[in-house]
Amino acid sequence: MKVRAKIEVELAYRASGEELEKSTSLRCYFCGGRLRKTRTTYYSPLGVIVRDVPAFECEQCGEIYFDAETSRKLDALVKSMAKIIGEEEDRLAAAFRSRHRI
Repeated sequence: MKVRAKIEVELAYRASGEELEKSTSLRCYFCGGRLRKTRTTYYSPLGVIVRDVPAFECEQCGEIYFDAETSRKLDALVKSMAKIIGEEEDRLAAAFRSRHRI
C-alpha cells in the first residue's frame, strides 16, 4: 500500500507598482482580440494557488496572458512553495505510516 498526502496552498500575490501600471498593445495569439488589464487566480499543477495576479485578458476569447516579470515571479513562488509542500507531504505520509504501521 502506498500512502501519499496531498496539500494545496493558497497565496495572495503582491504586485509591484510597475506591474499594476503596465499596459499592452499586443493582441491575442489565438483570436486577435484586444487585451485588457485584469487580475486572475493562477492554479499551478503542483498544488499552489495564487490569487490577485495581474494579467491581461483577451476581450473576445478570455485567454489569459502574464507579462515576463509576473511570469518570473510566479515561477519562483511556485517552485519554492512546491518544494515546501513536497517536504510536508512526505513528512505527513511518514507519520501516517508509522502510526498505522503500514
